[in-house]
Amino acid sequence: MININRSKKGKDMNIAELSYRVELTKNEKKVLDFLLQNADKACFMSSSSIARQLEVSDSSVIRTVKKLGFESFSVFKKAYQKEISEKKILPINNQMFDNLKSIDTCNELELINTTQKMAMQHIINDAAMNDPQRYIEISKIIVNAENVYVAGFRTFSGLAHRLGGLLNVSRSGVHIITEASNYVDSLANLTEKDAIVLISYFRYSSNAQVVLEMARDIGCKIIVLTDKFTAPVTKGASVVIVNDIGNMSFSTSMVGLALSIDIISNLVSKANASVTESRLKRIDHYLHKTGQY
Repeated sequence: MININRSKKGKDMNIAELSYRVELTKNEKKVLDFLLQNADKACFMSSSSIARQLEVSDSSVIRTVKKLGFESFSVFKKAYQKEISEKKILPINNQMFDNLKSIDTCNELELINTTQKMAMQHIINDAAMNDPQRYIEISKIIVNAENVYVAGFRTFSGLAHRLGGLLNVSRSGVHIITEASNYVDSLANLTEKDAIVLISYFRYSSNAQVVLEMARDIGCKIIVLTDKFTAPVTKGASVVIVNDIGNMSFSTSMVGLALSIDIISNLVSKANASVTESRLKRIDHYLHKTGQY
């Protein structure tokens, strides 16, 4: 188990950042997910109330906050209330999702309206969950790395290509890993001076786990875009961004993830402004000759 001393390492970390630096049991992850996803009400609940709602023991709740580095639940609750009160944006109650009509009962106009409302819900929830400083830290890692590998498999391969393509405008040495057949070979030259950006959401493919293991073993910086701070792919990560991917139908909402990708690429572009401008001019010059835009 990782032992966090809040008087040192943990003092500047919020609850979310602490969450992927500790080892938790299944019930403890359940508790932490509840605390993070229902922050505006969870920070005022008692440990026994949380335990009853989740159908876990009161000791599971207590152990969870102690593993986060808090002496007691009362100390944790006070710190969490302070953290929440300082946030400029709070997530809308997730009950909004439950009240929306399902895809099966919506007519076309209702479906359009519902989808738009849910997209806004995702963005608001993501803003509440992700401290802007984490995005800034990610951009610094990407700018300073010798090489950047962007990995995403199956559903997330397209978004990995998008992020990799945007980063490639602002810097050289960007490699996109989306094919399961040869990614081990592609990462064979990975060094501690490089950085990995891993996009992996539930169900967290085995390919993503191997990419993460290779990055951890070599000791490079690891950036993870995922759906939960307690996801298995967050272990060993330098920085984690989470996105709300809940939806009313079989499809998974990519609104928050797409926005996170834009934020990261914009920050990197700003940091490397002169390089970005030069590369864009060169790319545009030759694309003009091909007729591609």
